[in-house]
Amino acid sequence: MKKNRSVYQIRLIVLLWASVVISWGCAAKVQKTDVPKATQNTRINAAVQKMHEGKFSEGIYNLTDVLSENSENAAALYNRGYGYQRTKMYLKAISDYTSALENTPGMLAAASNRGGALYGNNQKEEARQEWEQLVSLHPDFAPAYYNLGLYYVEKRQYDRAVVEFSKAVTHDPFLADAYVNRGNAYIALGETEKAVMDFTRALGLTRTDADLYFNRGIAHEESNSYDEAISDYTTAVEINPDFAAAYHNRGLLYRRLGGKSLGCVDLSQACSLGLCARYKQLQKMGECPANSAGND
Repeated sequence: MKKNRSVYQIRLIVLLWASVVISWGCAAKVQKTDVPKATQNTRINAAVQKMHEGKFSEGIYNLTDVLSENSENAAALYNRGYGYQRTKMYLKAISDYTSALENTPGMLAAASNRGGALYGNNQKEEARQEWEQLVSLHPDFAPAYYNLGLYYVEKRQYDRAVVEFSKAVTHDPFLADAYVNRGNAYIALGETEKAVMDFTRALGLTRTDADLYFNRGIAHEESNSYDEAISDYTTAVEINPDFAAAYHNRGLLYRRLGGKSLGCVDLSQACSLGLCARYKQLQKMGECPANSAGND
């Protein structure tokens, strides 16, 4: 029987941004202002909290107010850059990260995020150069390796991506997304057993991730471990009942294993969530009658 290829949903974090910095304390350049530093830090913290709540415009406005008093406040520049980056104002983000680095050259997060802003602005080669320079100067900085891995995934240079993701997890064994994306690269290379291992490692760090169970299900299916694949697709829809691709893949797999009506039930559910092509094709062929009871 010809295999019906499952839907692939590559779970890629486009870029790894460092977390919003609350306060750099002594790392920030001495303030050239009469406003007490603690007062400025309190206002920065409040702006950061706004951004954590998704209120990026308010956070940016408040940080701009701090910078009107001291344009060299590296923490305010970094965090405003982060706000600009999250709202896709990439040129402004690049400018703020650059200013932050001029005032605090050791702010690695600003350098890494500047690469992300360059990438978002479609200056992808410049982003790669930023991250490569960063790891050449700081070879233990995992986020830059991770972002380089994603750069090579987009280039479909999966072998090189695996190398970069491997460096990332060497320096940060708790970086779950690096395992996820290395697993995706392994799937692209046909190394599905390695992909299963990476997805399993990531699940040990993020245990309630429907996308991750889904991806591991694909890897199991490609390795002909069908029971494990069905189990993972089932967990994915238990976590996210609206996960159309997981119903779709499980439905196709049920049909391959002889459970035709069970498969039709899943494919019908996938169609109700917007993924209809295969289900409608089977209906036209008389393979999936309406109101299938799911009993074989």
